[in-house]
This record gives sequence, structure tokens and C-alpha cells, in this order.
Amino acid sequence: MSARAGQSGTASPTTGLPVIDLSPMRGTDPEARAATGRAVAEACATAGFLYVVGHGVPQSELDGILDQARRLFTRNRALLEDVPIQRSPHWRGWLPPRARGSDAALKGNNQEAFQIQREEPVPVGPAADPMRVALHGPNLWPEGLPDFRDAMTGWWSRMEDLSKDLLHAFAMGLGLPEDAFLRHYTQPLAQLRLLHYPPHQESEDSGVIGIRPHTDTGAFTILLQDAVGGLQVETLDGTWIDAEPVPGAFVINIGDMMRIWTNGRFRSTRHRVINRTGVERFSVPFFVNPDFDAVAEPEPVLLAPDEKPAFEPLPVGPFIYERFSSVWPRAETGTAAEPSGG
Repeated sequence: MSARAGQSGTASPTTGLPVIDLSPMRGTDPEARAATGRAVAEACATAGFLYVVGHGVPQSELDGILDQARRLFTRNRALLEDVPIQRSPHWRGWLPPRARGSDAALKGNNQEAFQIQREEPVPVGPAADPMRVALHGPNLWPEGLPDFRDAMTGWWSRMEDLSKDLLHAFAMGLGLPEDAFLRHYTQPLAQLRLLHYPPHQESEDSGVIGIRPHTDTGAFTILLQDAVGGLQVETLDGTWIDAEPVPGAFVINIGDMMRIWTNGRFRSTRHRVINRTGVERFSVPFFVNPDFDAVAEPEPVLLAPDEKPAFEPLPVGPFIYERFSSVWPRAETGTAAEPSGG
């Protein structure tokens, strides 16, 4: 998958995926910001994947959040057993390896996760929408890790800032007002996940790999990965290439909703993880999902006079609810124990 990087970036010598310096988006030079937006949009239209550097997150924080994942999954495993996702009616907490949701046809992935979302009040009363109830609520926090919650809260703030820079770049690159997508992000259903992949020894066709081929549900994903590797991206001709780690960079990939908003101009590219390195892999994705009440539908301004929308309107909340239900278990509403950790 060869993709040109545009005016404000280069291409990774190993993958051909664009590497774009995002720092102009935090500056005031209109030409530099516009050039960055064009480069980002070109990468989203051709590859659907890119690396960003110059994002403003210090290396010490990148290292620190990966260390939090290592500590959680290796040195504090006993604490995870007190906060399994099966205790949460909101898909929060520890997702054990190869856990499954309601879709019996999907084999579990050879990974485990710790899942965090924005803590919004749970709707109550007989008229409360059960889908809205499931997607809002408290997180489960492991006891015995006094700095873990603060670290996750701080990282969440960093990712929200970075996601706004990217939403501005997407819009500018499409010729839209730079705040065009922000209306979909007032109380977003964003999700932070810490992921642990043990080495994978089974054959690829066994159906159980690090994570099966898929596209992401939301608008886009910001991924921090360690130096181990294992992320693979599907090219237009159906082959798979390694999205090898670039030091200090985030991997950005477009999801289904941004594909819809842009009427297919941006690609939502299939990807997977196969960890055949012989060592453990850790990564930290932040899924930039819109508000529950948002609707993903092609932006009219992006349609040519004779162009028809390629997608039907997609209500965000119900779509995310159905996707989460199919892949992850959860407690029925009202059956979960009180969340730990305060």
C-alpha cells in the first residue's frame, strides 16, 4: 500500500504509509495548517492509515502509558480478576482473553483488554433507552493501583486534545470549516483500551489470532503501540503489510463513521494483529466515537450536484450498541457490583 505523504509529511520506508507532522495544527500559520490538512486528507483517502508525529505528547508520557499497561497485565494480574467486564453493564473493566459477546460465530481474540469510557450519568426511569443505559455509566477501577486512575484520566485528556487536532485537519483537508465535525462530539462515546497480546503460535487460519480482521466502528482511532509490532493493514489488492512501529508516533486509522461522513472519500481499512515475535505486545488505542445522538450520514457539502449519498443515515448510539454487544460480554443492567477504586 503505497501512499504519498503530501506536503507536510514523508512516507515510512518500511510500510509506505504516510508519516505526517501534525504540529502546524497547533500553530497559527494558516498556510501550514492548510497544508497539513491536505496531507492528512490525502492519507485518509488513499491508505486510511497514517502515522502522526509532532503531536505534542512528550515521549515520557508515551512511555509512561505503555508502562501502565505492562504493570496492569503482568505485575498486577490478581487485581484484574476483581474488575471483569462481566460485572459491568457498561462494557467497562477487564476483558479476559478470548472473551465473546452475543455473536457465537465470532471466535475470541488472542488478547486481553482493560476498557474505559467517559463516565456519564446513567439514564434512569421506565422510559430510559436500554442502549443509552448500556453505553453510559461508571468505570471499574482496580484497587491497589493508586496512580492508575489518575494516569488514565490524564491520558484521556491528551487524547481528546489530539482528536480535536485531527478532526480539524480532516475538515480542512476536505475543504470544510475546521469545526465541521466537532458538533458530533459534545458527549462522545469514545473508548480507551489497554491491550495485551501474548505471542501467537497458532496458524492464521485457526480463526484465533491477536485480533481478527476488522474495520473500526467509530470515526477514527488513535493508536499507541510498543516496539514489538504485529499490526497489519490490508491493501487494496487484499495483501497484508506490517504497520511497523515508528518511534514517537501514533498510528491513526479511519473508521466506518468517517467513511460515511465523507461519502467514501476516506477509507475505513481492514486491519488485524498477529503477534509472532515470541514476546508480549502492548498497545493503547483511543477510539474516537461520536455522541450517542449523532447520525453518520454523508455531509451534503461534499456531494457534487449530481452525486447521490453512497450510505444511508446511521444512528451512532444503536450502531455502537449492536457492535459492542456482538463482540463483548456484559452484565445485565442492575446486576453489577459497585465499581471499585472510588
